[in-house]
Amino acid sequence: MLSKEEYKTYIESGKNIRKIPTNFNKLDNIYGGGLSKGLTIIGANTGLGKTTFVLQLADNVAQQPNTKVLFFSLELTKYELVSKSLSRLSYLDDNLTNHTPNDFISNSVDDLDTYYSHYEPIGNNVYIVDNVRNIMKISKTIYDFCNEFENDKVVVIIDYIQFINCNGNNDKQNVDIITRELKALANNYNIPIVAISSLSREGAKRNDISSFKESGSIEYTADYLIIMYQKENNRGLAFTDDTDTITVEFLKNRFGVKGQFDLKYLGNYATFKEL
Repeated sequence: MLSKEEYKTYIESGKNIRKIPTNFNKLDNIYGGGLSKGLTIIGANTGLGKTTFVLQLADNVAQQPNTKVLFFSLELTKYELVSKSLSRLSYLDDNLTNHTPNDFISNSVDDLDTYYSHYEPIGNNVYIVDNVRNIMKISKTIYDFCNEFENDKVVVIIDYIQFINCNGNNDKQNVDIITRELKALANNYNIPIVAISSLSREGAKRNDISSFKESGSIEYTADYLIIMYQKENNRGLAFTDDTDTITVEFLKNRFGVKGQFDLKYLGNYATFKEL
């Protein structure tokens, strides 16, 4: 039996209820105050800004006091990600000239120091890892990171599940192994882990739980399951405009209510804005 003292120590620590605001107010409301301990899996079709969204999420939470973000990028390099962050900052700050990510990475921006000085307070709390793909090495990196910053709030973001290597015999086994390992890490360290998942070719037009590749493992393991899709007649299709509206929908919330809200996506500047 769990002793009263052990239970009391756990609930008084606050680790089980602490929330980390994301600066997306409607997202925080559905979470019950901000990113929560557990495994969140986010899915969307190609071109809907999944990486851009979780990167903005990372930058937002990194501005919270005593918060560190470990970002595993299995698709883009750290230089490409920082270029997206710089572009977003240039767009959101009225005192800066707007620049696209390509402007930054192609060395076409004058006075880079000015932009980087705005980014550094955020970037100092975002640790990008773009050279680790094996699930056990990812697990060890998370273990070391949580121990190094044991007195801080830690958020882990992984882009994305299907690029992680493990020893399963097929895709279904791989996803099962990966999601169970991530869930165990989230529980052991009382941290939020946010992972991107691709959608199946047919599922991209349905926008429900079955849309996820190997949806059985994902549905069972995830604490929060989110899908992003374009509004109205273009559901599941990639954006064709510089700006567009997408819906962010919770298909599963193990600890609360489900819900949805809309965001404006400004692809040219790697930015999502609340409506």
